[in-house]
Amino acid sequence: MHRYQLGAAQIVSEMALTGLAEGEAGEDVVISIRRGCADELGLSWLEHADGAELTPDWVGVRYQRSTESSWYRVSYDYHGHIADIGIRADGREIIVHAGEGEADSEVANLIEGPILARATRLAGRPCLHATALEADGRAIALMGPSGAGKSSLAWALIEQGCGLLSDDMVGITQSADGPMAHPGRTCLRMWPDSVRRLGVGEGLAAVLFPTTPELAKIGVRDPRRGIQTAVPLHAVYRLSPRRAGLTSAVIDDLPPGERLAELAANLHGMIAPDPARRQGELALLAKVASRTAIRSLILPDDLGGLARTAKDLKQRLFA
Repeated sequence: MHRYQLGAAQIVSEMALTGLAEGEAGEDVVISIRRGCADELGLSWLEHADGAELTPDWVGVRYQRSTESSWYRVSYDYHGHIADIGIRADGREIIVHAGEGEADSEVANLIEGPILARATRLAGRPCLHATALEADGRAIALMGPSGAGKSSLAWALIEQGCGLLSDDMVGITQSADGPMAHPGRTCLRMWPDSVRRLGVGEGLAAVLFPTTPELAKIGVRDPRRGIQTAVPLHAVYRLSPRRAGLTSAVIDDLPPGERLAELAANLHGMIAPDPARRQGELALLAKVASRTAIRSLILPDDLGGLARTAKDLKQRLFA
């Protein structure tokens, strides 16, 4: 069995998930992943559209829920690539059935993203849809829609000595000293053009879904920059789409009335938990919003310029 960590949860998996930080026993929330088939559970299934609106047109995804609501089921068919995945309603167990001939690495990439996003949230360890970086014992989280520049900015900051805590999924917990950001996904997912324009070395980049052109993102990892322990959360930045004509980044504090709503809108995992867990999520986010700087960030639409100004931007983001 393999052990990993993601969002203050321990992941115990029969499959290798090389995109997650390694972990050890100790977390009170354990999510187990095993090979199997949802049909073996002997359940009846109902269609469940939660998250369907975010599915690309070229991906066939079927969302289901068992009639007694004890399990969820997500079935993928993208250009003949098949994966059928069950998630227990408490998020603590995932069963995976891949189509014949499917590469474990591609199925693992699905599990490390949307599947574990759902499971961690159901298990009471929600993650922000963000990328977290560390410098001098403090963490910042970069939230924002696809194309806003989270991964490009993250790589530019890593080149300036920052460590990568987690890409795309950032687990937040509350400690006596304030919010903590936890390790998770260990490589940045970037489009090939961004990899080229930022000058990422070939030895640090690999295609994640080589048989599916629409998923042509590149995994970029610098093993010297991975962070394996939780770090106090210093600030959260909401990235807006990059803007042409800017000569430097624009940073503003979000109004107090927008901070909680912005954090809640960026929770990862499209299956909402039960009301009690939802209340716990909002209570956690309210503490983050009250004790952490929440700011807006707009980057220039010039990746080359971003690399040149990253040193100054690092100082501004961690100030």
